[in-house]
Amino acid sequence: MNEPECYCQICGAANAANVERCFACAQLLRGEAERLLQQRYRLLEQIGSGGFGAVYKVADTRMHGTIRALKQVNLRGLTPEQAIEATDAFHREVQILSLLRHPHVPRLYDHFYDAEHWYLVLEYIQGETLEHYLERKRPLQAFAPFLPLPEILDIALQVCEVLEYLHARQPAIVYRDLKPSNIMLTRDGHLYLIDFGIARRYRPGQEKDTIPFGSPGYAAPEQYGKVQTTPASDIYSLGALLHFLLSGDDPAEHPFQFTPLRLEQMQRLASLVMQMVELEVQRRPQQIADVRAQLLYCSDHALFALPSQRRALLSGSFSSPIGSGKQVQQLVYPSALAASTQAKIKVLCRRLIIRGVLAGTAVALLASSLGSSWFQLPIIPQQNDAGKTLYLNMALAPGGSYLAYSTDMGEVILKDFRSEWEHVLFAERYFLLSALNWSADGRSLASANTGGYVSIWEAATGRQLAYYQARVDGRSEEMRTLLAWAPENTMLAAAHLLDKSLKLCVWNIKRQEVTVLLEGTEASELVALDWSPDSSQLALGYRNGLVRLLDVASKTIVASWHTINDPASQSVLRAIRWSPEGRYLAVMGPEQALALWNVHTGVRSLGIMPGVIDGSLLLWSANGRYLAAVFLPDYLLLWDTASGLTFQTRRVPGLQAIALGKGTDELLLMYKTLQLERWKYV
Repeated sequence: MNEPECYCQICGAANAANVERCFACAQLLRGEAERLLQQRYRLLEQIGSGGFGAVYKVADTRMHGTIRALKQVNLRGLTPEQAIEATDAFHREVQILSLLRHPHVPRLYDHFYDAEHWYLVLEYIQGETLEHYLERKRPLQAFAPFLPLPEILDIALQVCEVLEYLHARQPAIVYRDLKPSNIMLTRDGHLYLIDFGIARRYRPGQEKDTIPFGSPGYAAPEQYGKVQTTPASDIYSLGALLHFLLSGDDPAEHPFQFTPLRLEQMQRLASLVMQMVELEVQRRPQQIADVRAQLLYCSDHALFALPSQRRALLSGSFSSPIGSGKQVQQLVYPSALAASTQAKIKVLCRRLIIRGVLAGTAVALLASSLGSSWFQLPIIPQQNDAGKTLYLNMALAPGGSYLAYSTDMGEVILKDFRSEWEHVLFAERYFLLSALNWSADGRSLASANTGGYVSIWEAATGRQLAYYQARVDGRSEEMRTLLAWAPENTMLAAAHLLDKSLKLCVWNIKRQEVTVLLEGTEASELVALDWSPDSSQLALGYRNGLVRLLDVASKTIVASWHTINDPASQSVLRAIRWSPEGRYLAVMGPEQALALWNVHTGVRSLGIMPGVIDGSLLLWSANGRYLAAVFLPDYLLLWDTASGLTFQTRRVPGLQAIALGKGTDELLLMYKTLQLERWKYV
């Protein structure tokens, strides 16, 4: 049994528990020497070692005990040459990390030194290196892939994201040390590059690097002093990493020698990897963006490269609607899909892969809280059947206690499912209803009509609480309005559209103030609107595929990107929804696809489903893992974004709205016949 260790608060060295002084610096280990590093950082445990030092988990006492990672470079016992090398690496890492802000790069908070040590204080990452992860996943047979293909592609695409960011700096930053031990993975599959000690800036006109650096097997030939390293050197290293993951053949055992890959039905990926590890720089892809585009294409087709048993549609069981007394029925009916429809269903495997690809099913919309997870179909003109009342628009409140709906008689009705109480909120005689939207807590309903009126209604009583009328270009008739409640329940965003003119407002309900954020003529029609989880930004989706992020406080556009690559494409954006943790936007419509976009980088970073999405109803589970979407008239898709592989489909003729139920395992479906189904996962 190992003896417990005591860490020196002066130099960080690990000592036996029964000694009084530190063996490295001779300071007392207890009593008066119970001090903090830099009078701030308390050592908790050693979490890594290598090179010229170690990495510790520390508590920042000036930040209420916030956990950080402290990287210590120990100069004691080094030769003069090694000390110079360690010092140069320290300063290089400080210089580069101080300028970087990216989701895949740990943040640098502080740096300092003493007589024999250099210290970096970095963002603490809860996870393990890719090297350790691969050791746990090592295949039983030699020269076999370590991981499922979708997971390999997910790792590669995340690396592409951060390399594309580094290479876009001016001048470009060349990482130079891409290998499994320098990649950290969190539990949800998020990736970080963790060691920038040998990264350098590209210097135009310089013939070669000053000193050869790199890890055997992963370092490009030019890193050994022949020519200057460029972004193409990182492309080589990524190719070596991909070859290792796909073949199980460690490149460190025979540098610069890569056996041709044989990937059944994925020859495009095999060819790309072999091109990336070309010895001659000119023969490699010249930009990481080109590599990323090719990997995205391979990711789009990764499902069909898997064994047939992994491609099969998975069956998940749901109980019948609550209270019906019926037996359990299957939610998934793959045989019911027409052959043409089945041919269109292609699930792409991207981000947040579950360890063990088919570990769960996508049907469980498990949510720890309701949040603002409800959505409705837009008003769709329908034919009335022989005098029957026709319900044009429905909005189901979170939890399913209330339903608001409009009829072909112009009435807007509020229904309380608990008491079966119904109340006519109002009857539109001069204008048409254009939107209904529930607050996240399900207590208030917002409505808008074509006359520019926006009203707030109290769900418990049906009482009108407030209203205002908007005008666009001095007019208020024939107006279309998009509504979106902020997650904090006190602000309502309203986008008023008239011809090509737009007036985007935020209504502060408590202060009864309406603030105009945007006003003017737009090149494309705004079709979707959603809040960030912290209620600080609005996501705007345009018909032509443009997505813009608007900061509400400053009234400025802080980011924008296009989700349609081909300007000549006839496809249109239909819906957007911000994920509960705030990292992604789900975008429905472009290229008939459902895609997840990283809001920090504007990069498509999650799986998509091409050729099947043609609707405007989206629902995130509150934990941000599952998406529900309506596609190809009358089909509901439930998709697990973590695995990218498991999904369920069900025929839902007449579905008008969906919401999360009060339980953590309920999904609510509301039909145009006013039938409410409660599905419970079993």
